[in-house]
Amino acid sequence: MKILFLGNSSSWHVVPWVNYFASRHETSLFSFIEPYKHSQELNNIFLIDSYGVIGYVLKAFKIKTDFFYKFNRIISIPIACIRISIFVKKNEIDVIHAHSVFYGFLASFITSRVPVVFTPMGSDVLVNPKKSKLYKCMTIYAYKKAKMVTGDSYILQKTGKLYGATETMNHVIQNGVDQKIFFPKVKDPNLKKKYNLNDDEVIFYSPRQVEELYNIDIIIESLNALALKGKNFKCMFSYGPDSKYINSIKLKIKKYNLENQIIWLPLLNHEEMANHYNLCDLVISIPSSDSSPRSVYEAALCKKPIIVSDLSWSHEFFSNKESLIKIAVRDADILVKILIDFLSNRPKYELFASKSNEIALEHFDFLTNMNKMDSLLQELVLNNDK
Repeated sequence: MKILFLGNSSSWHVVPWVNYFASRHETSLFSFIEPYKHSQELNNIFLIDSYGVIGYVLKAFKIKTDFFYKFNRIISIPIACIRISIFVKKNEIDVIHAHSVFYGFLASFITSRVPVVFTPMGSDVLVNPKKSKLYKCMTIYAYKKAKMVTGDSYILQKTGKLYGATETMNHVIQNGVDQKIFFPKVKDPNLKKKYNLNDDEVIFYSPRQVEELYNIDIIIESLNALALKGKNFKCMFSYGPDSKYINSIKLKIKKYNLENQIIWLPLLNHEEMANHYNLCDLVISIPSSDSSPRSVYEAALCKKPIIVSDLSWSHEFFSNKESLIKIAVRDADILVKILIDFLSNRPKYELFASKSNEIALEHFDFLTNMNKMDSLLQELVLNNDK
């Protein structure tokens, strides 16, 4: 097969998919530039890096604000569609696979009879169409164009049908986790030294991007409550693009005098992510909405106890009450209580980690899910040729 992916070349979700198919098929990736560089992990991929209408200006003036890059993508759609359509015809592409609502929307304008597969992210469908009429329109167009839809949870599959997802060619495929990278191992002594960590310090880790959806402010409030009680801890936060929200978070950290307890991480590759999961003692992932968070599965495969928001996806596979620690959305009080309980009752939470690890091993293996995806694409191409 000749596959053209449309997606973010920096995405932790997109890159593993693209690399998997590149090892088996002739694979290309079209991606608009982002505030950060594309992943260095891309292997055997023909990368079509689009600067769009104002991308060169953004890079020349070193502008990092996410809004301008999103604006650039929208105004650049006509040029991108012409470029992609020419590429598809010239290279005899068999299937186009669009990741995220924006790239699914982009695919809806491509002048080609090549079948389109649409794979939205969780918040793409569960949150954004409710907040923006433009996003709702983009979502409907993305589903309308798609010959086949895949999603990473049953709640995403169900919600997609409200926006026109196909009934028959609609499959649940997990993003999956590479067990060769994510598995339990000892804390990296070099990282402990780098972050100046003491053996008696408890390490929390929030692996989600620093955006409002992920309720980072609630985590900061809870950490402040722990600090006021004299608890000894540090908390790692993932990379986030410049925004009003991340600035407000940093102001809150300064207000609470928590600078010495916070570790800001750069954009990490998969191996580095695994090392940081294994460095921490507890993972906190408490968004207001979610579909099937790969970061939670990564942490589970590293056998870490995980606090999550009590959302629909968390009952699809993790129905066992002793697997994930579930709390109501934006409930800072219960989060504080759990963190304090964790500090004094570690064996209890090790049992949670063991159970979630068993579930992740059973359902979220990357190769198993990608092999299924590969079979679906080949069947789609075969039927399209008839």
